[in-house]
Amino acid sequence: MKKILALLCFLSSTAVWADPIKVVVYWGWPNQQAQTPYYRTMFDQANADQKKYEFVLEIRPGAGGGIAAKAAADDRDSAQRIVLLAHSNAFFVRPYLYPEIAGYSFDQFRTVMIQGHANLGLITKHKTMAQLMEQNHIKIGTSGAGSFNHMLVERLARTVFAHKQVTIVHYTSQNDALIAVAGGHIDTVFAFRPDIQGNDKLTMAAITGRRAYPGTPLLSSYGVPAFAEASVNWFILAKRDLPATTFQEIQTILLKAEQNPLTQKTYTFNQLVQEPSYKNTSFYDQWYKQQISQIRYLSNGVTVK
Repeated sequence: MKKILALLCFLSSTAVWADPIKVVVYWGWPNQQAQTPYYRTMFDQANADQKKYEFVLEIRPGAGGGIAAKAAADDRDSAQRIVLLAHSNAFFVRPYLYPEIAGYSFDQFRTVMIQGHANLGLITKHKTMAQLMEQNHIKIGTSGAGSFNHMLVERLARTVFAHKQVTIVHYTSQNDALIAVAGGHIDTVFAFRPDIQGNDKLTMAAITGRRAYPGTPLLSSYGVPAFAEASVNWFILAKRDLPATTFQEIQTILLKAEQNPLTQKTYTFNQLVQEPSYKNTSFYDQWYKQQISQIRYLSNGVTVK
């Protein structure tokens, strides 16, 4: 009898203390990035909801998220380790503009979930869009050559500001470009609305997307409908060869964790927009292809030196 009880205790302890399958989620921006709390909060909730998988955020900053994407592409799934990639629109830029050095391809990944999108404002030092349109020469900053931000600026220069002399100035970060706008060194830069809240030197002259703010026109109203879709998305990808059953389990866990009030609070703070279609997982493959097409349009004619 004692032997049977001992065996039952052993089996019970083995089941309880079995190591969870580690899900490593690569992310390409530092802790200071406003979107990092999305993932930390969501993964904490996912870990609290179940014990089969342990979600771990692996931060690999640099190259507009390119270092993290390459690391995820090179890493391999195994029985006790699954690789995911958290990213933004920047993911779609690098393989298209730098196919020889990107280190990953679109075919390697598929969409696990779309968290939401945020519209980009054209930020100025107390200048309206009408005042910008009156200038003959406009200096526009970017958060780096070859970034999604840069693609939008190039399209803006070729369309809305096509009749003007436009100088594009590349900075190492969006924050550096905003400082340059506040200092009067450049006229404008694309940034998120929360980035300038509380800053009395900066204002938003126009905005991408479909949702206007009082006194702020939509960029798409200047004859470029594509700007209605030019928002920054955040999403999570998995390797395309991840087994279907595992993929669906991971997807279900994350979609549930996303609905946690704490996760939703981080979205609200950064004004992340969640479209109803983002909950329709059958739409994900189509959405993935749409992002590739958008970058193809925005980068048409762009040469990065």
